[in-house]
Amino acid sequence: MLPISQSSYSSSGSHASMFGFTDVTSSSFGSHGSLALDSTLAGADPNSPQIFKQNTQIVIDHLARVQGFARHLMGGIETAYRPESNPDQTAAEMNLLKETLQSLVNILRESGVGAMPLLSPGSPLPTEQQLVADTTTAIQVLFEQYKRLQENSTVAANLLGVHDQTARR
Repeated sequence: MLPISQSSYSSSGSHASMFGFTDVTSSSFGSHGSLALDSTLAGADPNSPQIFKQNTQIVIDHLARVQGFARHLMGGIETAYRPESNPDQTAAEMNLLKETLQSLVNILRESGVGAMPLLSPGSPLPTEQQLVADTTTAIQVLFEQYKRLQENSTVAANLLGVHDQTARR
């Protein structure tokens, strides 16, 4: 799990203020410009629970920001056929939402928070055996897909090879 930095995620803040949103990411980074490196955790292990908690909070804040952008965009889409509606503003809001979603993906990937299983609110925590079974099933499905792709590419290569040999004769 890596600490994530402000420079990677504050690019859409100027667009956000244009639509009345506050820049959640810049307020979340603190004065040192890094999510997981504030004055209390300067020498901390990047895999420590404190840094994970900080990164989780940043993800939660970013999710709230994405939700706000999505709601605002939905309002623009719902009023698209009204004369006072501005399609350029709706398009800009859609691009802002896309940027924010990409930023969220990067935060999840770099912080390690994205590797955690998603649980619906109120659902019981799965046991270790359930997690192992789910992981084994997912790996088996991926292996089967890869195996099928490899077999199909072998068949295609063989067919192309037969075609090349007959064309040379």
